[in-house]
Amino acid sequence: MATNSLCLTPGCLEAASNLIWQIAPNKQYDPCTQFDKMVCSRFRDQHGDNTGTIDAVKDRNLRILHSILESDYKTATEYVSVPWNSTFPTNSIDESNFNTLRRDYQACMDIENIAKEGSKPLLSLLTELNSIFPVIVGDVKTTISEKDYDSFSNAIFYLEELGINTFAMITSFNNVFTSKIKSVTIEQTPLAHQKNVSVYTSPEGLKFFADDVAQTLLDFFPGNITDKEAAAIGEGVAQFEFDIGSAFVPPQGFANTTIDGLAKIFPAMRLDRVVSALAPANYPTNSPVVISAGPFFANLSSIVVSYPKTVVQSYLIYKAVRQLNDFIITDASGITPSNRWSTCINYVGETQKWTLGRFFASASFPDSTLQFADKMATNLRSQFKERIATLDWMSAESKARAVKKVEGMVQNIGYPIRSPNTKEPSSIADYYKGLNITSSHFSNAVAARRHKVATAFSGLTKPIDRTNFDHSMVWDANAAYVPYDNSINMLAGIQQLPFFSEELPGYATFGGLGSVVGHEILHGFDSKGRDWTENMQLGSLLDNATMTAFDKKSQCFVDQYSKYEYDLPGGKKGNTDGALTLAENLSDAGGLRIAYDAWKKTQATSKDKSLPGLEGFTHDQLFFMFYANAWCSSPTPETNQEDRPVDDHAANAQRIIGGAANSRGFREAFNCKVKEPECELF
Repeated sequence: MATNSLCLTPGCLEAASNLIWQIAPNKQYDPCTQFDKMVCSRFRDQHGDNTGTIDAVKDRNLRILHSILESDYKTATEYVSVPWNSTFPTNSIDESNFNTLRRDYQACMDIENIAKEGSKPLLSLLTELNSIFPVIVGDVKTTISEKDYDSFSNAIFYLEELGINTFAMITSFNNVFTSKIKSVTIEQTPLAHQKNVSVYTSPEGLKFFADDVAQTLLDFFPGNITDKEAAAIGEGVAQFEFDIGSAFVPPQGFANTTIDGLAKIFPAMRLDRVVSALAPANYPTNSPVVISAGPFFANLSSIVVSYPKTVVQSYLIYKAVRQLNDFIITDASGITPSNRWSTCINYVGETQKWTLGRFFASASFPDSTLQFADKMATNLRSQFKERIATLDWMSAESKARAVKKVEGMVQNIGYPIRSPNTKEPSSIADYYKGLNITSSHFSNAVAARRHKVATAFSGLTKPIDRTNFDHSMVWDANAAYVPYDNSINMLAGIQQLPFFSEELPGYATFGGLGSVVGHEILHGFDSKGRDWTENMQLGSLLDNATMTAFDKKSQCFVDQYSKYEYDLPGGKKGNTDGALTLAENLSDAGGLRIAYDAWKKTQATSKDKSLPGLEGFTHDQLFFMFYANAWCSSPTPETNQEDRPVDDHAANAQRIIGGAANSRGFREAFNCKVKEPECELF
């Protein structure tokens, strides 16, 4: 092969080297049945246990942020991880933003000062909570009565203002019944101790929780408490959470009420007062509130008032400690700057994510990459529209609505351009106005949580912005589809080598990043996305006949993935939950299909160069190898045991195998005996 037919840029050399180091050195694996082993054979040898390709990119992104945060402003603005000239403006406001960010980071890194403060800041906060809703520790009989309602709701507000969900998840959210306004939304909140209430069905599980609560009270109760009292209250709290968890209902429809209407639904908690206090001043009390899981909330107040006040208050204390304990240090032994920095980067990533995102993007995300990815996403959406037209199981009406939804999809690439504008220092400064950062890490964390809640609820009176990255971190190696905005968010952090660079041939960019973009587009139409209309309202996108056909064809995916096994401790095997993972599996298959078809179209006018060392593979084969490379990973049986039953994604190896089995392009590229996809929807 002629040298000029090879891509020899630094990006191509890095991507080729990465792939070569991971694929099986000999041809002992059949790609048609063992594609994961063929592509990822040596991944564990290179990276160790419990990591993946995307994890490696995340780690590198964190190291970039570490270098920036350990620098002064001038060095930070000149830092680059890719060869390009930053187009982010630098001025006194930008420098002030950076210095505030770095002061927050340095306070987190000041282990000596945090240890000196010890548990005092948290105890002070809990003392305030106790003064708002006081109890008599030795009284394990008196329950909450009407005379306690006001003080109880004040305690709930005190914690909700800090972003600590108490008995419900109260958020400012796009109204699911209309895409034009935000409303307060109330949903079931996660349990305080375990995700799954079934843990408490065993005496051992319940006792473990009770003992943990008792120890927490002995460590943090704002007053005198004996071992016996703590143990008794701990048992009560464990049973209290079990009753709450047992009342949970599966995700279901939403219902409308108003702030005033909450008084009837939550009489003991007076959530009408809590929501009014969280909302902007003078926000009308007849404003709509959207409630999910109505049957659960119908029982919640009766559960709460059936337990002693000491138990209910201790439950609030336990939740507060679980949320805030990370911001104190009572024992500094073993904590050094060398193992603290990633914790502090993740912390400032929560408190000042747009400032941090600005400096990551300026170091690693060229404008040309943004434009390249934006063009790719537009290309893939166009390809999906063409694909919709060919689907014989969809009615003409459903096709028209699906196409309209694709056309209305917003592409958020890299970082936000509004609310705030990452490239405008004054916009970032305005966003964080009122956030006071001091030398106290705990105070900073509390202030940031208050600011985050206040900012979220201020959105109730502002126009909806579909270009937001509210639930994302610019530097995260991730992507997302947001159903209530009908938007895809492609973060700067995922648009990195080894699976994406502008320098790479098309089969690599479309196989790597393109399949991810396609996956997010397809989320708008999977088993969950189909429940959101083209107008971003909760409701069916498909007519009844099309819905029936959808369910029939998607059952193939449920059956397929349910046969896949993963390793468990002791040499045992577990089976993937095909129903739990259905939405992700449908999106994998459809996203891979449109990425492959879109890439093949580009070859009509521009032929890709080959990668050095990989000339033995066709470009079609390399497309799928770059797809698989993104999902190489090395979970241990213990990790599988913990993650697989609750993760709505199939194991990465199964995403590789399933994606290949459901792709005609793959089976033709590797000359498999059967060319028909095992399962196909889109």
